[in-house]
Amino acid sequence: KLIMVLTATILVAIAHVVTVFVRHQGRFRERRSTLVAVVGTLGLIFYTSVTVVMLQPFDCQLHPNGRWTVSAYADIVCWSQETGEHTAMCILAIVGLAIPVSNFA
Repeated sequence: KLIMVLTATILVAIAHVVTVFVRHQGRFRERRSTLVAVVGTLGLIFYTSVTVVMLQPFDCQLHPNGRWTVSAYADIVCWSQETGEHTAMCILAIVGLAIPVSNFA
C-alpha cells in the first residue's frame, strides 16, 4: 500500500508538470499551491490504510492451545524467541510508522 501512495504522488507530480507547461506557460510558482493541496489530499486518503497495515503486527490473538499469533497472519507466533519473525515484523512496523506519524511533527 505504501508503494501505491508513492506511485500516486509521482503520477500527480507528472500530471501537474505537464499541465503547468501546457496550460499555464510554465508558471510553477503560481501553481504550487495546487500541487501541495492534491498531494495533501492523497496523503489523507492513504493515511488510514497505511497506519492500519503498520499496526497489524501488534494485533495478536490467543488460540485455544495457549499460543498468541498475529491476527492477520495466523502462522506467525507473537514474541516467539524461536523464529524471530514477529520481532522483525514489529521493528519494520515501527520504522514504517515513522511515515504517518511524521505528519504530526
